[in-house]
Amino acid sequence: MTRPTPHLASLLGPHLPTAGASRRAVLLAGAGGLAGLLAACGSGGSGGGAGEAAAEGASSAPAGPWSFTDDRGQTVTLDAVPQRIVGYADQVSALWGFGIAPTGVWHRYQLDQDLNFADRDTSGVTVLGTTYGEIDLEALAGLAPDLLVVPGYPADSSGVLGEQLFSFADQAQQDSAAKIAPIVAIAQKGTSEGVIARNAELAESLGADPSSADLVQAQADWEAACERVRATASKGLVVGALYATPSDGMYWAKASDDPGLAFYESLGVQFLPLTTSEYYWETASWENAAQYTPDVVLYSPIDALDADGLKAQPTFAPTPAAQASQLYPWYFGSQDYVQQARVLNALADDLESANKVT
Repeated sequence: MTRPTPHLASLLGPHLPTAGASRRAVLLAGAGGLAGLLAACGSGGSGGGAGEAAAEGASSAPAGPWSFTDDRGQTVTLDAVPQRIVGYADQVSALWGFGIAPTGVWHRYQLDQDLNFADRDTSGVTVLGTTYGEIDLEALAGLAPDLLVVPGYPADSSGVLGEQLFSFADQAQQDSAAKIAPIVAIAQKGTSEGVIARNAELAESLGADPSSADLVQAQADWEAACERVRATASKGLVVGALYATPSDGMYWAKASDDPGLAFYESLGVQFLPLTTSEYYWETASWENAAQYTPDVVLYSPIDALDADGLKAQPTFAPTPAAQASQLYPWYFGSQDYVQQARVLNALADDLESANKVT
């Protein structure tokens, strides 16, 4: 059995399988299944159009030398502030939320399949790859980037990043990219609030103006969305986050190991108690489905069972959340105020419609 990567709903993940084929099978998302998720995410609250508004949050870049220490503890020092930023989609999107637009991007699928880029003009952005681990290094060199940015994922609850970073096929590819431009990695650990703060720190070093009207409004929208989730948490609903397939069974996520879930928990959302000492996932066979009885299930719809698929499992169908049809997508947005406001509003919509059934 291949363990899924953490938060497949977010299409992110620190636990990469060691075998290349298995790794790709876990990470690559089907475009058909993704379309429904994007439509569902787009229905939430005040998310529409915000990405375009935040694009003007950058001021002119500061003059003089530039230095930034990333979450591996590695310091990048350059003679001037980087202007040509290239990187993996999730990290590029996060910086764009603060007004730092990219020169190039690599992704695991087409940009028009990713809601993070829905309200952004990507016509001037060079796409260097649309399959996980496949980066056109020759085209990357041709862009003459000043800086590469990627998310970094810890190997365990300690939050320490390993040498190989997410989005690269292997260490050799990462080393080749690093010869073209230095790499900055931002750790996806703690809570999303903390990750947003780190992205803001990086963005401000690159010229983002936190006092701009667009960024002030983006943060206000995020804070309002937080209040919506906090209000729904008072209902006392117990939530479980789940990745499941017919053959591999169930993987229940530990809220404390996922930045998004950990932040929801800080807002008062109650998560299904789990007993495993393993990082991120508690695994269970379908025969034990009755032991997991949250009021609400957030399901990973990427390369996994959606609501209808879960209800079709004979042992899962009788569970309280399935009986009440309280099965909702596990939403994802890049770690910036714009996209996280979208995600929080979508979550609030779902929790507001749910009832206590346990």
